[in-house]
Amino acid sequence: MAQAAYEALTDSNFHSEARELIAKLEGKPELAEKPDYPSMKDPKFREKMDAIRTKYASEYSDDVEDDARDLGIAASQESGWSGDDAVDGIAFTLRMNGYHKLADTIQSVIKENKSTKLTSMLKEASEYPVYNKTYTAAIEAARAYALKKGYEIEDDEMFTKVAMNSKRPSVGKTTRVSLELMRNGKPQKKMLHIQVYGMDRYGYELNTYIN
Repeated sequence: MAQAAYEALTDSNFHSEARELIAKLEGKPELAEKPDYPSMKDPKFREKMDAIRTKYASEYSDDVEDDARDLGIAASQESGWSGDDAVDGIAFTLRMNGYHKLADTIQSVIKENKSTKLTSMLKEASEYPVYNKTYTAAIEAARAYALKKGYEIEDDEMFTKVAMNSKRPSVGKTTRVSLELMRNGKPQKKMLHIQVYGMDRYGYELNTYIN
């Protein structure tokens, strides 16, 4: 998840925050500094670039796992390339799974006045069943949550994005779906974001929020 957060920040062009995250995870404050890239005309360009790569090498930014990269980019895109919202989404998932310390570290790179959604997201999680016996039950719980908030989801939207283009996650995997919302027959800018995680022997964990 730390790699995913780095990818989300980078994909959102939050490069200084991405460097700060690496610095905190590695315990090396100097890694938060912006690299002093040499000019390509510099006769020692390659030598200096090799030194920069060595200095800023990190397990969190180098050789990123495909799943982490895909998760980070998806979080970035679903938040409209807003790095703070993307980080909130990742931190929310971490907190729901008990990884509060890592969530704190990830969120700490975003200024407090920017990161505002996590509290409401955590509050929302108490308003629907987090653990469900089946994938279908998790999806229906998310839909019921949206209905309770005064939104509707068209049947065509459910059929196209859930029935046709999503699948039950295997153990250790997450299926993500974002559904368009209606209110009084009118399309809304906000969407219902659903994350269903396949758990070993315990069914499916649901994280859902409206944003």
